[in-house]
Amino acid sequence: MQPFPSPFLSDWERNPQIAQLTVFYTGQIEADFRVELRFTNARRGLLGRVVSGTFPVPFGPHTELLTNPEVVDWGRLDYEAEFAERAQRTGVLPEGEYEVCARILDLQGRQRTETCARFTVLLPDPPELIVPSDGEVVTSPLPVFQWTPVPAPPEL
Repeated sequence: MQPFPSPFLSDWERNPQIAQLTVFYTGQIEADFRVELRFTNARRGLLGRVVSGTFPVPFGPHTELLTNPEVVDWGRLDYEAEFAERAQRTGVLPEGEYEVCARILDLQGRQRTETCARFTVLLPDPPELIVPSDGEVVTSPLPVFQWTPVPAPPEL
């Protein structure tokens, strides 16, 4: 899990580098599993939960690398209502500290193992007006505005 991932929901949906889960299967027979993800925040508690589709595992031992787009079906993600409304309205996760826990479940729903990771969402500072300065009277019919730059996400 990136410690400071992008706040933009669209990045979470398509960027496989935001979160990765490595599953080490040490058994000797074929096995199928699902991944349950739980997103929490210290102040608000459980924010979202989703269970993946089934991942088949051939004869073990076997290592499987999964990325967030492979695990999360965004249409099946259950969100806390107020959190979901705010995130959908703005297109970003609210700033703050979060924890995501991944539980490996067998097909009967029994937990086989769990791992958790903490991450922080930081929003970029908004641009500030440089010209015209605060309180300046603008007389031009076509004024030119100049703003401080907004930092681009690292992927750009």
